Amino acid sequence: MTLKSGTVRSLQTALGNKAAADEIKEILEEVEVEQDITDLVSFSEQVTLTNSLKVDLTNTLPAGAVVKAVRARIDTAVTGDGSGSDNFAKIGVGTAADPDLYGLTSALTANTKVTSMIAHAVIASETTVSLYTCQTGGTASDEKFTAGGLVTVEFLYEVCEALPDYSA
Repeated sequence: MTLKSGTVRSLQTALGNKAAADEIKEILEEVEVEQDITDLVSFSEQVTLTNSLKVDLTNTLPAGAVVKAVRARIDTAVTGDGSGSDNFAKIGVGTAADPDLYGLTSALTANTKVTSMIAHAVIASETTVSLYTCQTGGTASDEKFTAGGLVTVEFLYEVCEALPDYSA
């Protein structure tokens, strides 16, 4: 642990003498600091929708990650192209197995937001997250996005750090 010079000066002021401050500084620098074993990681990306049923995010979630929170915002109004059953009503943030796993918009208008705190679950393998055309209840729609809409998505997740290399 390295103490900042301001901390040493504060010790000097509080103790009234430099020798005592220097002695405390030496003791504190010998203390082994416990390292965090997990890291909080976040990413944010703006996705341009294409004429398809889903659009993948560029970032993926790594195996072993625990998703903590997800936010999304429709930046420009989004519409469907009228294909399929013409039942596209909301945007899901999710996976192929669960199109609204991480959130579901309430509408397709600009500035509609998703804010989700996610239940604890460890991701088994690297996962691609996508934006899906969804029906009102969150199931996948068979109507495609009209190309050009913009949606911003943010993820916050936790990962376990590997132990440092062994040295004798």
